[in-house]
Amino acid sequence: MNVIEKLLAFMEEQTWTPISIITEDQIIKGIERDNGKILYSISGKGVPHHISMRFFERQKEEEYFDHIYIWQTVGFLGDDYSGYQLIPVYKGKYLLVSYEC
Repeated sequence: MNVIEKLLAFMEEQTWTPISIITEDQIIKGIERDNGKILYSISGKGVPHHISMRFFERQKEEEYFDHIYIWQTVGFLGDDYSGYQLIPVYKGKYLLVSYEC
């Protein structure tokens, strides 16, 4: 078992974690924007309700990953932001990571 497999196994055993595991079949093509970009939603068992209400955009990431999915919002003052990223890790599994700055 490699390090990623061990991490995923550990996270699946936890009752709460700020990072969730999402499988590829939970990422569903959503709506197409006027500019041609397609937005994706996440649904299925284990997906927090507030996450399933977001539309993620698939972005090309050349340095570390083939792609990631991202949802981001800007705060009231415009100099703070938060969001979620889906990062592919192993055999069709993604880490759902929340962030804020």
